Amino acid sequence: MIALTECGYIPDAEEMWKDGANWLFYMPWNDGFVFQTTGSGAAIVDIDGNASINTDRMSEEFLKKQFDDETVITWSDLPDWGGTERNLPNRIQLWKAGMA
Repeated sequence: MIALTECGYIPDAEEMWKDGANWLFYMPWNDGFVFQTTGSGAAIVDIDGNASINTDRMSEEFLKKQFDDETVITWSDLPDWGGTERNLPNRIQLWKAGMA
């Protein structure tokens, strides 16, 4: 199994299967890499409160394709194990909600 901890770019799920890579997980940097931030580190959001994707790094279409892939399990897809909390940052929750 392969894991990418605190990575920048995320692997393409389709390419992973083609390459026969058995990825366990990847965890990209959100602040300033996946999502745009101000100089002080605050997330840049649109008028609806959705976090702005840092398109200098990867396209919004690419991210949507990865998170919508049936072989990708996101943190929000995981079950609740006995009262644990999944405290996704608000900007990620808002962005995922706008992906529909």
